[in-house]
Amino acid sequence: MLGRRTYTAALAAAIAALLACGGIGWAEAPRGEILEPTGANEFDVIATLTAEPQWTAGAQFEVKIDDQDPERGYLVRVEKGRATVLKRNGRSAKPIGVSGPVSFPEGEHRLSVKRRETRLLVLVDGQIAARAYDHAYGGGEVSYSISGEGLNFSKVRYQPIDDIYFAEDFVRTSSELAPWEPMLGSWRLGYLRVSSSRAANAFWCVGQADGVALTVTGHPFWDNYSVQAAVRPTKNCGAIGLAFCCQDAKNYLAFRWTADQPDQPGKREIVQVVDGKTRILASAPGGFTPSEYQWYRLRVNVSEGAAVGLVDGITVVYAPLEGPGEGKVGLYAVHSDGSYFDDVLVRSYQTVCEDFEPETFAAWERRGKWSLEAGDPPIEKAAGEATAFYGFPHWADYQYMVDVLPGNGRPVGVYFNRQGPDDYYLYRSSSAGQELVRVLNGHAEKVDSAKASLSANHWHTIQVRSLGGHVRLAVDGEPILEDYGDGSEAGGVGLYVGPKSVAKFRRLRMYFAEEPAPDERIPERFKVDPHMREWATAAGDWLNPNPAAPGEFWRRGDFYDDLVVEFPIEEIREQIGSATVALAADGKTLASGYRVIVNHAEGADHVTVQLYRESKLVREAKGPLPAEGETTLITRVERRGKFVAVNIADEPVLRYADSQPLIGSRVGFTTDQLYARINEVIVTGSNQLEHTFNVAPVYWMVRGGVWGVQPRYGCDPRWSFYGGYSKGIASVWHKRPVKGDVTFDVYAAIKMDLPGGDDYGARWRDINLTICSDGEHLNSGYTLIYGGWHNSYTRLLRCNEVVAETNKVLVPNKDQAHREWMHVTLEKKGQHIVAYVGNQVVFEYTDPQPLEGEYCAIWTRDNGIMVARANLYYQHAQARQQPFSGYSEPELPARTPARYPLTISSSTHPTIANDFEVGLGQVGPRGSDLAAHLGLVDTEPASGHYCLAAINACPAGDFAINLRSTIFDAARLSRLSFDYRFPKDARINLYLQTGDRETYAILMTGKESAEHPTIGKVTGAVADGAWHHAQIDLAQCLAAKIDKPPYKMRALWLASRSAAPDLRWYGFGSIPGGTRLYLDNFALRGAGDRTVTFEWSALPGEVARPAIPAEVLTELEAIIREGGAIEIPEGLGDDLGAAAIELPDIAGGAEVAADGRVVHIRVARPEGEAPRAVAVPIVDGGELDTRLIKIDEISSGTAIGIPPPPPVEIVGYSYVFDQKPDTEAPEKSKGSGTSATFTADRPGLWYLHLRGQAKDGTWGDTCHLGVLVE
Repeated sequence: MLGRRTYTAALAAAIAALLACGGIGWAEAPRGEILEPTGANEFDVIATLTAEPQWTAGAQFEVKIDDQDPERGYLVRVEKGRATVLKRNGRSAKPIGVSGPVSFPEGEHRLSVKRRETRLLVLVDGQIAARAYDHAYGGGEVSYSISGEGLNFSKVRYQPIDDIYFAEDFVRTSSELAPWEPMLGSWRLGYLRVSSSRAANAFWCVGQADGVALTVTGHPFWDNYSVQAAVRPTKNCGAIGLAFCCQDAKNYLAFRWTADQPDQPGKREIVQVVDGKTRILASAPGGFTPSEYQWYRLRVNVSEGAAVGLVDGITVVYAPLEGPGEGKVGLYAVHSDGSYFDDVLVRSYQTVCEDFEPETFAAWERRGKWSLEAGDPPIEKAAGEATAFYGFPHWADYQYMVDVLPGNGRPVGVYFNRQGPDDYYLYRSSSAGQELVRVLNGHAEKVDSAKASLSANHWHTIQVRSLGGHVRLAVDGEPILEDYGDGSEAGGVGLYVGPKSVAKFRRLRMYFAEEPAPDERIPERFKVDPHMREWATAAGDWLNPNPAAPGEFWRRGDFYDDLVVEFPIEEIREQIGSATVALAADGKTLASGYRVIVNHAEGADHVTVQLYRESKLVREAKGPLPAEGETTLITRVERRGKFVAVNIADEPVLRYADSQPLIGSRVGFTTDQLYARINEVIVTGSNQLEHTFNVAPVYWMVRGGVWGVQPRYGCDPRWSFYGGYSKGIASVWHKRPVKGDVTFDVYAAIKMDLPGGDDYGARWRDINLTICSDGEHLNSGYTLIYGGWHNSYTRLLRCNEVVAETNKVLVPNKDQAHREWMHVTLEKKGQHIVAYVGNQVVFEYTDPQPLEGEYCAIWTRDNGIMVARANLYYQHAQARQQPFSGYSEPELPARTPARYPLTISSSTHPTIANDFEVGLGQVGPRGSDLAAHLGLVDTEPASGHYCLAAINACPAGDFAINLRSTIFDAARLSRLSFDYRFPKDARINLYLQTGDRETYAILMTGKESAEHPTIGKVTGAVADGAWHHAQIDLAQCLAAKIDKPPYKMRALWLASRSAAPDLRWYGFGSIPGGTRLYLDNFALRGAGDRTVTFEWSALPGEVARPAIPAEVLTELEAIIREGGAIEIPEGLGDDLGAAAIELPDIAGGAEVAADGRVVHIRVARPEGEAPRAVAVPIVDGGELDTRLIKIDEISSGTAIGIPPPPPVEIVGYSYVFDQKPDTEAPEKSKGSGTSATFTADRPGLWYLHLRGQAKDGTWGDTCHLGVLVE
């Protein structure tokens, strides 16, 4: 089969020889059957070929495609071992394009001849067998014929090809999945168990399989398309993706995205499955983080030459394709307990990728001297005056890009929107500058220019965007020239090299505009509810803030770039009056921007259109009335770059170019006596994203909390919206990075019920927005905390600093707002930051050094919020190089338990120490609210094998870690020391609490604060990500505060408390979420003489508990949601007794909590015995492994589970006493005694290294204790 634009040298030589001889003689074949008298622009001829053993060399199948002149056209010939495309002219035919050997094993084969606008393709069994780029002929008869012995064709048909458009949101009135056809795995329709008329985005599709899950739709002849879908891979999902060119369950291609695993990073891949065997065509690093709450938009663009995979609009993997070149589309998952899909969209994908290879560049209309230079990609060079043209007059609404290297200062450029030799646009650059020339009916006019020119002998990227008559040209990403005039709005493209010029071109690309995705479908119940109209209806988008001008409306939001305003005027002939649209205004007066006034005078057969720039009339024109039989006049006002344009009844009426465009961002509207309903005035901006969450939330990144469509009210769970909750920070971030001015506008409310059943009335608070942040830390931008600090203040913060506050504007209480939606807005325009609540200004702040972060977030703290609508308006979009890969709460790896751990103490040298080789001891999180996650890791410890790692899982609180939480005497245990590794710039101090609960600070890397008096400082403490040693004498620090020993201390801990307590509550000024710090070799010591006595004993062993198996989790989820029983085979847990068991909180099912619900487990018994049932109460947070469960005469309601391990009997010990911290004791017993006395020959730190031997002769790990000798 034929690869992409490749052919063998032998084949090339053969074709060249045939061409040199003047072509192949072509004899008229038997007429055969006419498939279509007048061929369409694009079509397929599809047939089933049956190859028989006696297929003779002369037997062939031919498809004849005539031009409108039947003497010309194409011939596709399929013969034994080969398929060829020939170009006919009279009675001669020349082979064109490339072809390769084709295998026809005995049996049936699918043959497709594909006529596309610029090429002809021949596919055999989905594989490309021949390809030719030529578009000279078409529009005539299409027929076929067969000659010779040994092959038969059947089911020959002509299939005209229209643009593909298929949209699927899985909204159903039944559980049927049609038109989807499950091929592999299990597929079902998923939906909320509430009324879809009262829920946002209540339907989706779910795929599940131990291996591959695949369901397909579409037609087998589909080709050159893009397919996209919203996807939510859950935690138990190995890979998720989209299938394309699907032939059957064993033959297809797929773009798959694999999950990041602890031992294996994920990847983005294009794979091909042939006869059930998978081959990776392309792979790029970067997996997704498994999560129950995160949605993405996957897309794959498919052509016969390549497949390109995208995640959230970012290209992540590319693969050249060898086939198949056609087929259905599909949803795809691997090793998934349930992967979610929604909002599928399949559209024709039209692109031109010209790399100037001989096969493709031969189809261009060329003049002058062109030559190919080797390179990657190849380079086409022209010397002297030369042109090359390609494309069709109907090509419209596209982006056209090409790299250009000017060789000297002579003219070089590109053509576009070329209708022919007398109608086109030409961009050219020379030493005199750059210019845009519009040629209309042979008359050339320079419409725009720039003084700078392209640098000679440097590559530049020329980019043209042509959209609806407006053309904009950029060089190396910077807009340079534009026009919106009477020139051609569509046409082909070309390359231009002027007289005596030398230039090179490479990497030409064209991308055509696609049909838009369906609009978000807002449930009708939302639109008629009086509490939702403001955000759910088009009329609610318009505000009337000025009582003195009751008919003057302003569109919500800011429109910083191109925009379109479209409005109808009904019964225009019967009315006298005017309608006014204001663009680029200030939101206060219509006259502050561009005003377009459409006026109809009495008896007039037209309307008058006036354009004002502020108060100055700059253009005036006449426009038509509606066509005969119509009564509504449609007016369309556009702002494109520096142009303002007006079209009436689809006719251009007025154009105006402003050399100094106004910088306002608001849109206003009013009428005087003309009937134009405000809810029918539609504004569409290029830098505008408005979300009502009635499609999957693919634009949002969850960075904390539980997010999804969920009930707002416990009293009526039918009303469901997108929302999130958490005991800590629940935050969701917009994925779009933006620069410059930005407006973030949100409608939100408080979620009624949360797990744990807290006080709903006390949670009317904390509806918070952040803008201009880094996309990770809330305290990196501007933040509006609305109703914070238990609804006592509303504050505006710049990073960690409060810059404005009030206690007058707070969240209303539940009695006032149980059904209301709070409207909050935060905007940045230049140096000015403005916060609004309910369209009223709350704060205005001027920042002399404006922040330049790119991301916006919605969030709350220890609460649950619902989000009905979120609007993002921005000045400039930024391009992300890589997509967000997802977020999960930071976790520490499980550590293998120490073998035969021992506890060591000294009766002569008081010591409390932990080298973290055995366990945490008394070290633990301080406080239960958002406590740090602690664990032992082998991540480059300061010494030994392990150290303590602490993760600030939530960016709130003070990240406090108890080093000692029971009373100790700091006079007796005065020498504090430990090794630490703090991340860069972490502000952390030590804190001591006395017996009378007075708290003191010992400074390390944090600042002093008025909250706790400072009594000391660790010399040389630094936070730089490297290991350092800290030591300090606590008795010396306390002497100034306490008269005399003993110094009884209740606790010793580390924390980040430099910020004020009220800011720490939200994580402002504290350590960011996800931060890790490390500790090792913690000790509190008192000195003693040179005779040292140690005592020791064995500790209980530890058992690692396996995680719940995936298949059990799935079954338990269904039980929790719907009731039922789970079968556990007899004998899986012999000899285990009864103990407590905990089950995890299972996402997707009901909220799992200790609220009286139970899981009923029924155990299979030996044949002849009845099953035994037991009810197990559900408790959050634990794990279950069915292999460790024993059922043994347990009454209903009794918990069952994993018993503690039996104790290990230690029969001997080995030890070493030295001054090295990590010595390993030898495996040689010194007896069973549990104490020993040693003599130190010098002062300093001395260590006992001790290990135990079990009764079976095995040795445990070495444990260590260091004491201070003076």
